[in-house]
Amino acid sequence: MQRIALIVLAAGRSQRFGGDKLLAVTDDGRTLIERTLSNYIHPDLPALKPVSVAVHESHAVLSEQVSTMQDCELVSITGEHRGLGVSIAQSVARITQQVEALSLPPIDGWMIALADMPAIQTDTVIEMLKAFDGLHILQPKFKAADGDLLSGHPVIFPHCFTEQLLQLNEDKGGRDILQRHPEKIKPFITVDAGVLFDVDTRSDLSRLAI
Repeated sequence: MQRIALIVLAAGRSQRFGGDKLLAVTDDGRTLIERTLSNYIHPDLPALKPVSVAVHESHAVLSEQVSTMQDCELVSITGEHRGLGVSIAQSVARITQQVEALSLPPIDGWMIALADMPAIQTDTVIEMLKAFDGLHILQPKFKAADGDLLSGHPVIFPHCFTEQLLQLNEDKGGRDILQRHPEKIKPFITVDAGVLFDVDTRSDLSRLAI
């Protein structure tokens, strides 16, 4: 089985939400971060353990909650910038260092997920891992009713993109790599609308109960 490192990006400022959205309580009593992580922490997903959760060093409350969650490993993001690219680069560097220091099996791929996307189905993640060939970037494409394919998350990058992930900065995130290497993208067709749904506002949070 290929070894995939999962990085959940949780270092944003939640500016549009008007508060700390990742600690907001959802309709089932769990916080948003707990609900999102539960889709990846599953008995059928041993390849993703531990889940690395990137939280900015200034967010003590969220860092404490992540630190106490089973099968999760906190990656403390440092510095002034909280862009996705910074979080990805620092997380990949931290995991790479651990692999080398502990002589662990090499990483075959990097699954990059967003902490504010709680509706992704675990079965979708399982099928993505099965579809990942270790050579191409696997990106979920939601098939809309009109036949259009809409790009979503999480995205899996093969090991050959490690250096490019390490060089990301500020808010470009993995999108910069996708734009530069469209020929390396392998679409993963899905009817799971959770690959598109993210919580940006309080009205988005209420939609989880629908």
